[in-house]
Amino acid sequence: MIRAFRASWARRAALVGVMGGAALGIAAAASAQRVEPGRPRTVIVGASRALAPTDRVDARRSGFSRTRLPASGLRTSFRHAFEQVIEHAPLVLDDGSIAVVVNRNELVLLAGDRTPKYVGLLGGGALGPLTALSDGTIVAVNSAGEALGVRHGTVRFRTRLGGERSLAGRVSPLSLEDGGVVVATSTELAALDAEGSVRARASVPEPLATPLLAARGQVLAVSATGAVYGWIPGREAQKIGTFGAPIDGSAVLGGPSTLLAVVEGTRLAAMDLAHGTVVTRSSVQAGVYLGPPALQGEVAHLLSMSPGRTLLVAIDGAGQELARHPVSTFAPMALSDGGQLALVAPTHSGVLVDGAGTVAFATPEGFIGVASANTGVRLLGETPWATRITAAGKPRSGNIVGMAPTRDGFVVVSDTGNLVEVVGAEAAGR
Repeated sequence: MIRAFRASWARRAALVGVMGGAALGIAAAASAQRVEPGRPRTVIVGASRALAPTDRVDARRSGFSRTRLPASGLRTSFRHAFEQVIEHAPLVLDDGSIAVVVNRNELVLLAGDRTPKYVGLLGGGALGPLTALSDGTIVAVNSAGEALGVRHGTVRFRTRLGGERSLAGRVSPLSLEDGGVVVATSTELAALDAEGSVRARASVPEPLATPLLAARGQVLAVSATGAVYGWIPGREAQKIGTFGAPIDGSAVLGGPSTLLAVVEGTRLAAMDLAHGTVVTRSSVQAGVYLGPPALQGEVAHLLSMSPGRTLLVAIDGAGQELARHPVSTFAPMALSDGGQLALVAPTHSGVLVDGAGTVAFATPEGFIGVASANTGVRLLGETPWATRITAAGKPRSGNIVGMAPTRDGFVVVSDTGNLVEVVGAEAAGR
């Protein structure tokens, strides 16, 4: 049950979509909502009106912001240190409130004025990524193999799922325009109606690891090995193709029949969903790409790390690099014999982009900023993270685990429980 946000918890924590749903062409028998005579109810359908109703903003996992991102004059409008771990990106709902999971199974909603509205101790193990449905219900799958739906502070449903319960922690649910949702455990997909009842199931032969997508009238699921499966509820899941190796964070729908992903950190690859073939669109030498990319039309925006510096790059549909902005520098780790350690992608989050081409980013070193053709790179002129001392006595500000657009800017969260909202000069006086 959800309980009211208590003052004691508040004191403890107070240290400091293009598309929201997916229209799937699925069989009527599988997609129909249940109708119970004598029990009138309202089912809200259509795409979610939330600004970021799911991980990577929308059902395409595009990282595309419908609101304008700030281009200059960056400042922190809100910050909060929960002093509890955060593992997933936040949601930004249609009223401007922010939903986030802290301490692995506590659901917190920060209102539009950023006051905590409630916190829920949902039980049943750790929660996976959140997704908001058409009617505002927030859905997540926990490590006990249950799908939970929460609305207005009340648990609406708790549905037992099948398949392996162990989750990779990145299988974000997919909301449907009929008010339902598709969820996943490690090895099973399930389509639920708006009240959480299972209407179709399918198993997959290997563990799933990244957010679900919708394309070509079906649900797309990517495994831990990079294999892509397509599922039309009511039928069996079919393997479409494979990227040949694990992908970084999420795949992105780059067109009606194209799936993009950063593979093994070194290449941006495109899969033709009609034929399952994969081509490398771009690759990086002596460095790593930090995916997933954010898409503005056919242009992919993402961070790239090479020894000693982090870059923001833009790559078009033909694989040509359109822009390259240095955004931060760091000291490469050296070996005792004077050599350098091989560069490995640290924990990170994909960037955001808006319709004007402004990109918001947060680097693994903790720099937060934006880049645009008109203003260039602008960094937040402060260190927003509250430093936490580890058990070894070393300071740690946290790794970036998620970003989402808000009405006036964007919000960034770290795995140490820090949440920061950034706005620009355009939000002055609001």
